[in-house]
Amino acid sequence: MIVENDTEVFYEVRVEPLTGEHVYTDRTGTREAIHKSGRKLDPLSQYFCPHQWLDADGFVSQELVQQYPYPHQSKEERERPGNSPILKR
Repeated sequence: MIVENDTEVFYEVRVEPLTGEHVYTDRTGTREAIHKSGRKLDPLSQYFCPHQWLDADGFVSQELVQQYPYPHQSKEERERPGNSPILKR
C-alpha cells in the first residue's frame, strides 16, 4: 500500500469567549471535520497527510499513524512516543 500526503488537514482551535483568543486543541483534522465539531481551524496550519491516518470523524488518529507509517520514517522514529510528522508544532 502506498502512503502519500494526499489529504489537507489543519489544527483545530477554539475561541476563548472572553478574550477572543484562539486556543489550540490537541486535534488535527480536515476542514469538514473541524467545521462539524463547531470549532475553528487555523488557516496558516495547513498540512497534508495520508488519508489512512484519518479516523471516521475526519481527525488524525495516532493509532492509525502508527498502523500506516509514513515511508520516510524509520522504525525508531515511528515508535518514539508522541512522534508524528503531522502533529509537530
